[in-house]
Amino acid sequence: MSRLVLIPAAGEGSRFAKAGIKAPKPLIQVQGKTLLEHTLTSFAFADGDHLMLAVQRRHGIREAINARLEHSYPQLRLHWLEMDQLLPGQLATSAAAVDALLQEQRQCRDLSLLIHNCDTGFQWSPALEQVDGVASMPVFKAEGEHWSFGQPNPQNPLRAIAIAEKRRISNLASIGLYGFRSAAQFLDRAHQQLNEGATVNGEHYIAPMLQAALEAGEQIALPRVQGVKLYGTPAELCHTFQLDLQTLIDSNRQPLNAA
Repeated sequence: MSRLVLIPAAGEGSRFAKAGIKAPKPLIQVQGKTLLEHTLTSFAFADGDHLMLAVQRRHGIREAINARLEHSYPQLRLHWLEMDQLLPGQLATSAAAVDALLQEQRQCRDLSLLIHNCDTGFQWSPALEQVDGVASMPVFKAEGEHWSFGQPNPQNPLRAIAIAEKRRISNLASIGLYGFRSAAQFLDRAHQQLNEGATVNGEHYIAPMLQAALEAGEQIALPRVQGVKLYGTPAELCHTFQLDLQTLIDSNRQPLNAA
């Protein structure tokens, strides 16, 4: 059965801009590909899958890369949401994108949904899309505090007993990939969380919505993910691709459509 993959890439990318990289994060070029293209290579797309990209209109991402994506992924049904304002966090952006898609493509309501950030790569495994319960949050061992964390059940380590945003309740962190049984189910829960849930540092994240599901007695899967590649910050990107910052800046002086 077809599925829906959503990439919410509608942030400001301020950390890259402060480092001197003017291109929007999805269009930052490394080794002949944009970060968005590097992210998409993590997925094993099948014929008939839907890909939804949520971006800022002023970044010009659709104009710059749509033709390349259509050429690279002819098997996909490609959708765009070009936003005219910055929404408060991944959950708000994802809900807006799914809502817009379902208004036009009601047949997508029952598709399984994968939501993934535009700043992490990983090794694909079918286990990553198997939703054992309400949702799944693939995790890996990570340092630091700037993640969504999942605490595994000691009796069943592939299930969560707690999920926290920016609070280190375990060493298992999300890579920004979340799976849901259906797009419609996600949207219902997202609207409830956006209306009733608290923000973290002024933003709505998906992790608190999953914690609310746990508190309601529902189950969240914690599959392990391998081959993680981080490029959410200039330092992470340079480390992952073995670049120095000046090389990264120099390779992004020209916009993609002029390269």
